[in-house]
Amino acid sequence: MKNILKTVIHKMKVKPGLFLAALFTLALPALASAAEFYVDPAVTGTGNGSAAAPWQKLDGSATAAWATINKALATSDVTVYFSARKATSDVDMPSSVRISIARTDTSTNRLTLDGMSKYDTNPASPSWSDYSGPSRFSITTSSYSIEAGFGPSKKNYVTVRGFKCKTTGQSQALYYWGGDHVLFEKNDLSAATSVAFFDYAHRPDPTDTRQNGGCTDITFRNNTIHDSTGEGIYIGGSSDTGLPAHSYVTLQGNNIYNTGINGGQGDCIDMKDGLSNVVVQGNVCANGSGSGADGISSHSPARIINNVIYGMADTGITLNTYWGNGYSGATIRNNLIFKNGGTGISISTSSTSKPISNTVIDHNTIASNTGNGITVASTGGAISGLTVTNNIVSTNKAYGVKISTDITAQTVADNDVYGNTSGNYSSIANQTNNNGNISGDPLYVNAANPAGSDGVFWTPDDGYRITTNSPAFSASSTGGPMGALIPKILKPPVLTLVSD
Repeated sequence: MKNILKTVIHKMKVKPGLFLAALFTLALPALASAAEFYVDPAVTGTGNGSAAAPWQKLDGSATAAWATINKALATSDVTVYFSARKATSDVDMPSSVRISIARTDTSTNRLTLDGMSKYDTNPASPSWSDYSGPSRFSITTSSYSIEAGFGPSKKNYVTVRGFKCKTTGQSQALYYWGGDHVLFEKNDLSAATSVAFFDYAHRPDPTDTRQNGGCTDITFRNNTIHDSTGEGIYIGGSSDTGLPAHSYVTLQGNNIYNTGINGGQGDCIDMKDGLSNVVVQGNVCANGSGSGADGISSHSPARIINNVIYGMADTGITLNTYWGNGYSGATIRNNLIFKNGGTGISISTSSTSKPISNTVIDHNTIASNTGNGITVASTGGAISGLTVTNNIVSTNKAYGVKISTDITAQTVADNDVYGNTSGNYSSIANQTNNNGNISGDPLYVNAANPAGSDGVFWTPDDGYRITTNSPAFSASSTGGPMGALIPKILKPPVLTLVSD
């Protein structure tokens, strides 16, 4: 074989490396091109899903359409385009029919449902154009604008992109029973209950059909979620069973506001027990009302970084063990938390059987909250390995930092704790002038205008940036500024100010 290759290479007068690369390329199978289908509720007739004959809907009754989609998924990725706007004017394309995701194909080919990228320019004689404007395929239903079934099998490798959904009855705008490698992005969601709901991995009753056994790679990013009776994003867990729930959960760049405005629990983000490898990054959580509305609530370890949380009825960020058996390794870093109705950051467990360990609270700015700046409450030493460093904790209406005395292996260092109404420290000794802790006016640029003149967080004109003559400007453990810093990885247009 080697001699044959040498002869062929010599006769072709090409370099051996190039020949072998070409030979390898010829041996590869041809990649299947993605299949495309189309939906426009304004057309007449049954349609076959083609650009010239779109389907009118894609709900649970559209069995022929889903058979076509599943057949195509067996060999390639599939994108289904829903007309983003009306043909005659640049306004949302309205629909009163839910989307029911009836994927049965089990391949790794991805199904993408897209409500923003194309529109039908002429429903009488369908013709599709690319679209980049503000309009969306807009679904208003009494229950479940978009749902992915209620078991018994997962809907894997699915993307839901660019829809506007609103429910008026007691069900979610987006309900997903279960699936691996799923992505929800650039949607505008509101509901008369919790808005976006990813169901539980486990329920107390093993015969309960409302459990999916645990899913992996779940992403919500760059969505606008608002005006709910209940939570904004709800990630189910293990229901105190002690079993592992979902893994690799990412919640990034979402604008969540007015949660609980119509009642219910108004948490912007609520994550239950048993989750692992969770990242909550770059979200804005604002103006949540309702019962005990927290910005970010977690019963699992998570990396909570670069979020802005304000105007919530209760706590900015809370980690607790009401659900689950405790956890280790949570990180709360570089968050801006201000003017919430409760504590800025709260960590608590009420039982030694549910311990929390190795928690890091670092480089946050926590200001003007009605409760304490930071509260860490333990029972019988159930919290250990606590690190509180490089934070600015100022002008909160109660204490600045309140930490239970029974917490072992705690480090409180290099913080600026200043001007808190009830005192800067409680339960532990005053840490000012110990371990790099200071107490000086942080000299914010303009705390009365948190997002600055551009109305966008994490940009140079932010009001909660500190001036160069602030005592906290070069006082962190690394010699840089304390408090929340402008992250380099975020796209600022996602993080806009929400009016009160």
